[in-house]
Amino acid sequence: MDADRDAAPDELAALKKALAVERAKGVEIAAELAAPARKRQKMKR
Repeated sequence: MDADRDAAPDELAALKKALAVERAKGVEIAAELAAPARKRQKMKR
């Protein structure tokens, strides 16, 4: 049981890193999706 407790901080750090990577991917995808919408808005003017 102590081994599980000792590993918990390492697992938590790995999960935080994975979450940060996934968030960055989400921001990148959102930016790509928003770019064509901006172009369409400029064309309508």
